[in-house]
Amino acid sequence: MKQQLRLLGIIKDSLSLNIHRVLEKKTSLKNKINRELAKLNTIIISLKSIKVDPSLNEHGAVLFDFISEDDLNSLYHDIVENLKQLDELLKNNRTDALIIRMASDLESLQNEFNSLNSQFNDLKLNKINDSKDPVTQLIGINNELEMDMVSILESFNNHYDQCVKGATILSDDSIPKSDKLDLLNVLRNDVLELPQAMGYLENDREIIIKNCKEIIKITGIFSTFYGRVKTYFKSLKEYGEEKLLKQLEEFNEINFKLSTCLEKTEEFKLTITDYIGDYNQFIASYYSLVIELQRRFELNSKLAKLADDFKVDVNALINDDYEKRIEFLNQNGDFLPGNLIDSNVIKNSSPRIEINMGVEKLPKLKNETITEAIKFFKS
Repeated sequence: MKQQLRLLGIIKDSLSLNIHRVLEKKTSLKNKINRELAKLNTIIISLKSIKVDPSLNEHGAVLFDFISEDDLNSLYHDIVENLKQLDELLKNNRTDALIIRMASDLESLQNEFNSLNSQFNDLKLNKINDSKDPVTQLIGINNELEMDMVSILESFNNHYDQCVKGATILSDDSIPKSDKLDLLNVLRNDVLELPQAMGYLENDREIIIKNCKEIIKITGIFSTFYGRVKTYFKSLKEYGEEKLLKQLEEFNEINFKLSTCLEKTEEFKLTITDYIGDYNQFIASYYSLVIELQRRFELNSKLAKLADDFKVDVNALINDDYEKRIEFLNQNGDFLPGNLIDSNVIKNSSPRIEINMGVEKLPKLKNETITEAIKFFKS
């Protein structure tokens, strides 16, 4: 019984420890989720505060307008519902009540066991097979008293036989008178001892009766104790086969629901972390877009300036060439024979260069937007 109670205590302590661990994990995960939600809310505030440059969107949009608010609200709703379910499983005190009921049942069984054990020791039932136990001793005493009573009764029978024999002798005239007187003296002495012997016999009887009552009392106590032990074994068996099984089933049901909620909580935490990463990257990508557009804008401006400068230089060269061609013809044209060189060569116009600059159609970003982007990457 002691080992069974110890085993039940271990089961109760194990369940209590398991619930304690679940509570710790729940608290830890809830704190982590709250921290992650705080980070997510901070990023959402940033998304709502970052205005998209008017050259990219003329409707005054902010970055938050480009994310799925429905998905975000759905995530919030699922998290709140999951934490609510988790709190309800714990707030309803089902786990506490389960442990309390189990502890109460075990305490009741332990108290009854202690009471039985105490009574067992008080009655010295552990020495029931010992020759010195009270019942054995009383039976031994009664046996001795019975033998004493048998001896006394035998002496009574002997005295009676002597009396019968004496009556025969006294009526026999052939026996001398002196012998008859001796016999009467012997019988008289025996008669004088009869009251004392009768007192011994009565005393033995009373002691035997008293001892028998004590034996009945002790065996009655043992019978009652045995009945209590049988009842206790029955209670212990019923608790193990019925009540404990129901309590364990109830615990497994609660534990399964708690574990499911905790797994979902862990998944939600990872989902929030993913959202945080995605939104941070969205902000970074937006400002990267701003920097890239500005880079392209500046490149196009530089290329256009280079093209304009080149056109000026080319026009200057062409104009200078034209003037020198005219001057050459004025000075030498009349003196060169027509059959010396093809006249078309002499009269050719200056070389022509055409520059086609294909400028990209790029939005003109506000200086404030560009400054924000530069500041973002410097922070």
